[in-house]
Amino acid sequence: MNRKVLSLTAVAAVAAASFAPVAGAADSPTPASPLKLTGAYLYLDHNEASKQDFVRVVFRTAHDLPRRADGSIQAGISIDGISHSIGAAKKGAPIYTGAAEVKGNSITALNDKLIRKGAKVGRSFTVRFFTRDGQHVTKKMTLRAERKGDDTGKPLSY
Repeated sequence: MNRKVLSLTAVAAVAAASFAPVAGAADSPTPASPLKLTGAYLYLDHNEASKQDFVRVVFRTAHDLPRRADGSIQAGISIDGISHSIGAAKKGAPIYTGAAEVKGNSITALNDKLIRKGAKVGRSFTVRFFTRDGQHVTKKMTLRAERKGDDTGKPLSY
């Protein structure tokens, strides 16, 4: 009986090892399209339900950003040196959004050390858009007031 269990375990191990190269091949990156922004804006967003404010950037790319097998977007943004994750702003379009929380009328920024930078309409911020494979685009953007349709990327829709 012990031999049967042992031999079945050995067969399972060999079978798993034979599939390992195939599983690894699915995770290997395919040549990605170059990161190209076709539009972007930065605005002061207010969430009425949670009573929170955010400095939010919405941007459109020429091609869909790469995703992991589980759907996670393999890209992000940084606003004045602090990285933030992104999400899709509009289903079916290459429009994405990321945000920094405003606390005490300022956001955390990086200037050789962590500082607080005022989040006032009209102030400029350095926004860096990047993919996990090392591509990036940096833009100097001016914070503006929220307009209707900003959350869904309406100003970037064709």
